Amino acid sequence: MLANSFYNIKRDIKNLAEKNRILISKDIEYAISSWLEERINNIETSSKFFGYNQVYKKEEHIKNLLNILLNNNLYFDTVQTLVEGYYFYGDKRLYHDYKKDPNFISKEFNIEPLKTEWYIKTKTELKTTITTMKIHGELHEKTINICTPIIYEEKFQGVLCGVIKTESIFNKIQKLKLNNKTYYFISDRKGKILTTLKDEKLKNDVEKSFLKGKIKDVDGKQEIKIDNDSITIENFKHFNWYIGVGMKDKDISELGFAQLVENVAFLSFCFFALLILVNASHEFLRRRTAKAEREYEYILGRRSRMQEIGELISGINHQLYQPLNSLTLLLTTTKSKLNDKTLDDATLDSNLSMCVKASQLMAKTINSFKNFYRCNEDIKPFFLYQSIEGLLHILHVDLSRKNIRVEFDIEQIKELKVNSVENFIQQILLVLLQNSKDALDEKLIKKRVIKIEVEEREDMVFIKIIDWGGGISNQDIKKLFSDHEGKSKKNLGSGIGLFFAKKLAQEKLKGDIILEKNYNPTVFTFNFKKDLERDNDE
Repeated sequence: MLANSFYNIKRDIKNLAEKNRILISKDIEYAISSWLEERINNIETSSKFFGYNQVYKKEEHIKNLLNILLNNNLYFDTVQTLVEGYYFYGDKRLYHDYKKDPNFISKEFNIEPLKTEWYIKTKTELKTTITTMKIHGELHEKTINICTPIIYEEKFQGVLCGVIKTESIFNKIQKLKLNNKTYYFISDRKGKILTTLKDEKLKNDVEKSFLKGKIKDVDGKQEIKIDNDSITIENFKHFNWYIGVGMKDKDISELGFAQLVENVAFLSFCFFALLILVNASHEFLRRRTAKAEREYEYILGRRSRMQEIGELISGINHQLYQPLNSLTLLLTTTKSKLNDKTLDDATLDSNLSMCVKASQLMAKTINSFKNFYRCNEDIKPFFLYQSIEGLLHILHVDLSRKNIRVEFDIEQIKELKVNSVENFIQQILLVLLQNSKDALDEKLIKKRVIKIEVEEREDMVFIKIIDWGGGISNQDIKKLFSDHEGKSKKNLGSGIGLFFAKKLAQEKLKGDIILEKNYNPTVFTFNFKKDLERDNDE
């Protein structure tokens, strides 16, 4: 029993440590992604204003707007804009006037700005790009350039960039509270470690493992095994980087040592009474394990909900920052035109109308998110189409940015009223919609459509979420809902969302989530009781 106790403790601690490493790498990736999304949203909104109002044509307007971006904005270390045939401005000062000299080459770095990677890449792809620079001309250190095209009348005019010091990202990670037994690092695709790692030998061994291709797939996870260290590898979606989170095997064993000593003392003291107490001890251990499992499921469930809410907040940030920035820029432009005595009534009326629309959009967004965020488990009657419509409003910006269209026939269920827990239904639909969105977020997917179909059968409601993404392999179907590690369509996803969505549907809504078809199209069906209160009474 001592040997069995030690084996079980060591196995459970090891499994928890592996799950903890995965969650830590997800936390790091999510923290940096959210941090970058705020900056991407800000520079994209500013770029639209540059193009819509043709700010790039007037030097004075460029200086005013760059001044606003730098003084009222803590997102970037510097901001620069390059417009072909006009100006190259950075950090509120003119680098070059292309009207006077079309062929500008930086004498200090011998670089022609029009041929830089950040400019060519943004101009070619006509979308926001992220480029790492070895040395920035103004900041004189390694930077990350977030650049977006300036468009007027569907024609490319130039590029607006927000520049961040690479060191800022690493400082962001250092502020995260991690287990003191766990270490992390960030490396490029060749294995070169970019952050500090105290153990120099371990650092060299990790870099050698990358070069020799020793990264292995273990149960769907990327891992490196170096002597007594186990390291989980996570791809960073915004850069060609890896995030590695590791822990020494001896530390994993030490985590269970105290509990092992307690068991040894107890078993030694009760040795002569063991035959009598064996059944009671077995039941005690079973209940203890079940309690630990329930607690762990609760923690994972809360983490899953916070991850989904976190993704929503990223979209909410964009929906709020866009009208806020629009208001600031509209008012600044109006004031500038007023000072120049070029403000006419038509322009004033147009700008004020856009200000009103921006404030109305913010009010609608806040109300939709407020209703979703409430953790309300009350059973109440509501119209199903309004609940789905509110959730789609929250997801609208993120889906639009990824060029994904949602087909949903509101008229079909205009009169469908259910008596259930609205918050739970929205949580489950959010997981399924995010799942479809991730499946469609690939360049090769041509049919970027999510279809929602609702059907009422007797006392049940059936909601189908249909997409034409990459589908789910037959191997992954078996464990899709079976445990915490069942994979969803997300290539590197933990699957926690689907696991708990199914659990929520079964235990709280008297329904279920079923994968009806796994490819072309992929169809998930979510069903629940139409009148949950009546079902409980029965």
